Parts: sequence; structure tokens; C-alpha cells
Amino acid sequence: MSTILGLAGIGDLYVSVIGGRNSKMGDFLGKGLTFAVAKKRFMPKDTVEGEQLAREIAPYILRKIDKKKIPLMYHLLKTIIHNKKI
Repeated sequence: MSTILGLAGIGDLYVSVIGGRNSKMGDFLGKGLTFAVAKKRFMPKDTVEGEQLAREIAPYILRKIDKKKIPLMYHLLKTIIHNKKI
């Protein structure tokens, strides 16, 4: 628990929010690019962990949870798995 609440946890949170790969991809998606275009054009050699997680959880989330309860997550998952613009 001390790692999560300590310097390592804060550093990880900072990178995730300010400039990590997930953050960069979110910026590209927010600018109107599809996931595939952004990945190919700007991040071809980067692993975007959020994509892997999205593909794992999307089938369950999209099927079991009311989209009105989680609209941002719902549309982000649809954007990633169906390669559509936001």
C-alpha cells in the first residue's frame, strides 16, 4: 500500500495523466482521429495499455452496464473496438 500512496504511485499517476501513452492516444482520439490512424501515424511502435484493457473489458461492459450510467467509458470503448471517431 505504501508504494501506491508513495512516490512510485504518484509518479505513475502523473505519467498516466500528463504524458503517458494512454494520455497521448486520448489526445489523438479527442482531436478526431480513429485509433488505428493515430496508432499507425503517431505511435507505431508504442504499446497503448489502455487499448489492451479496453478490448478485454469491452464485451462485458457494453453488454452488462447501462450506457447512461457510464457514457464516457461506453463511447470510448466503442471508439476503440470499432475504430470509429469520437
